[in-house]
Amino acid sequence: MSVIRIEKNRNYTVIHNEFLRNKELSLKAKGLLAMCLSLPDDWNYNIRGLVSLCKESLTSVRSSLKELEEHGYVVITKLQDEKGRFTYNYTIYEVPVTENTALDNQPLERQQTENVNLQITKEPITKKENTNDLYIYIEEQAPPAIQPLLKDYLEMRKEKGTPLDMR
Repeated sequence: MSVIRIEKNRNYTVIHNEFLRNKELSLKAKGLLAMCLSLPDDWNYNIRGLVSLCKESLTSVRSSLKELEEHGYVVITKLQDEKGRFTYNYTIYEVPVTENTALDNQPLERQQTENVNLQITKEPITKKENTNDLYIYIEEQAPPAIQPLLKDYLEMRKEKGTPLDMR
């Protein structure tokens, strides 16, 4: 088998491999999650909108959302507006979350870094002379849970030849 890839310099989506390799998810649920992750951040997620983007029926999309919810990739919140009408808010996650999962007990790949509240206890450093100073800054001021992610980001920027400038 051959895999033919294209150069990805526009019109592509970067997604985490975790859900794609999750054997407990159906291909239909994986496809729906990948499609959701490819949409703009401000897209209004609702079942009819998702149905309009694919071949599947309302029932099929609803069952896929239910599957993703059961595995922690989607959180559905029922809301009531001023007129008493019910609406649903969909929160989509690349890696699964559960109410019983504590951040510190998760492997790094499953941590929700979006919800980490950075609190800097020292005076912020206003100028960095080089990337080594950035690593020191991360180790001293970033929460341990996200330090590896920040360091990976710095490495990626260094490899691309676009190091960060903290001035």
